[in-house]
Amino acid sequence: MDLSALRPESGFGWNVGVTNGSNNRLDNTASKDLYVHASQSLGLHRVGLLVFYSPDIVGAGVQDRALRLGPDVDFYTRQFRLLGQFLTGYESNPTGHVQALWYYGGFLEANYRLTTTLLSLLRVDYAWTARFDDTMHGGDTREQRRLWEVTGGWQWSILENVKAVAEVTYGENHEAVGDQTVKTWAGTLRLVTAFWSLSPPGLHEWMEHGTP
Repeated sequence: MDLSALRPESGFGWNVGVTNGSNNRLDNTASKDLYVHASQSLGLHRVGLLVFYSPDIVGAGVQDRALRLGPDVDFYTRQFRLLGQFLTGYESNPTGHVQALWYYGGFLEANYRLTTTLLSLLRVDYAWTARFDDTMHGGDTREQRRLWEVTGGWQWSILENVKAVAEVTYGENHEAVGDQTVKTWAGTLRLVTAFWSLSPPGLHEWMEHGTP
């Protein structure tokens, strides 16, 4: 369930919701989760703040209170756009051994329009945890992790609602307790479309071409 409101004259908006799911899947949680997002538009730009709270995000006999908190930003001009978000996460008892975990993460993405149909993209994702050790409380988990990725690519608008996307990503996953780092390269080339049933690809171009 989600409730939202917007005051156009001031640019202030908010969303309040209750959920027990993760994306399109249900979570096996013991309680409903609450989130609040407030945003303020400043012309074409926007800043916001998200708060998420769960009385028990794990369930199955383990009470684990969770909190997510952080700002987001959307800076926009006709040729350049900057998107970003930072979140602080807290869980009071993620492994069931009465040991809290703090973790942090965020991303920063820049889009630059080279032409009316060609867009370049650069994105940095970064996440890390404080040292977590529940072995003093009967557990067997010792972790301190740092993950980051850099993605570069472009998007080419072929038709009104069809674009080709090419991206290359380099990432590292460093586990500090065992001093191990996994490095990865990934690439993708795909076609993206939306509202296919309402506006099939090529329809707009065909109608314009057929107009006398």
